[in-house]
Amino acid sequence: MTTLIHERVSLAQRGQNQTVIGRMASGWAVLGDAQFPRGYCLLLPDPVVGSINALEGAARAQFLSDMVAIGDALLALTGAYRIKALAGEASEACRLDADPDICTLRRSRHLYFALTSMRPAGRARATLAS
Repeated sequence: MTTLIHERVSLAQRGQNQTVIGRMASGWAVLGDAQFPRGYCLLLPDPVVGSINALEGAARAQFLSDMVAIGDALLALTGAYRIKALAGEASEACRLDADPDICTLRRSRHLYFALTSMRPAGRARATLAS
């Protein structure tokens, strides 16, 4: 199966992917097509795998280490409060997304509401996170 991630990695290998930030040991650091929030990046594994669980041992550790390095760079460049890293596998190809959290109040508390269809009567579940 060829996905957008397969296509982007192939373009990066040929030097034709305009979103490439650089080559990492485990793949390609690229800018997200949409830059909201500013600094949104992805790590595309090379070779492409279906999920992070398909990576074993040292390859998995390197992929996660590369993502942390991207996050560290984003923190330094954007002044974000934190970097949220998400593993994405919706398209049958693994990627990690680095999403700068543009929260400006370090000590603020945020109330998150998560509606879950599995809860009785469609109740909302609220969790408090700092």
